[in-house]
Amino acid sequence: MKAISPMIAVVLLIAFTVAVGGIISVWLTGFTRTATTGTETRSEALNRCTASGFEVIACTSSATRIIHYGADLTLFPLSIMTSDGTAVTLSGTDAAALASGTVRSISLARGTNTSVKVRANCQYGTINVTIEASCSSGDKCWVS
Repeated sequence: MKAISPMIAVVLLIAFTVAVGGIISVWLTGFTRTATTGTETRSEALNRCTASGFEVIACTSSATRIIHYGADLTLFPLSIMTSDGTAVTLSGTDAAALASGTVRSISLARGTNTSVKVRANCQYGTINVTIEASCSSGDKCWVS
């Protein structure tokens, strides 16, 4: 039996190494492209949703005034939590008015809170982003 010549063995080893390197290169390129695209899409959603958010413009212990700016994206469901445990979810007329950019005053039943946190989901394409706004006593938005 004859053995393979050393020159052919070297050529085969080099060819095998180049083939494996090419396969890894193609896989790594696809993996990087997928990861980058996902990150770009998420970043764009965050930018758009932040630009289309809302703000607590005035707040007391029994009421809050909220404005939605950049009304090109829909925020849902808009919920308000206070430090005293009051929870309000906007729907119907209030939600529609807020979505159109109208300032809405929302009554908070108990009237003993010292902070208000407003939270909503913003949908951009298939990505949902949670955005928040808050106001606490001592902030410039808090009205005594």
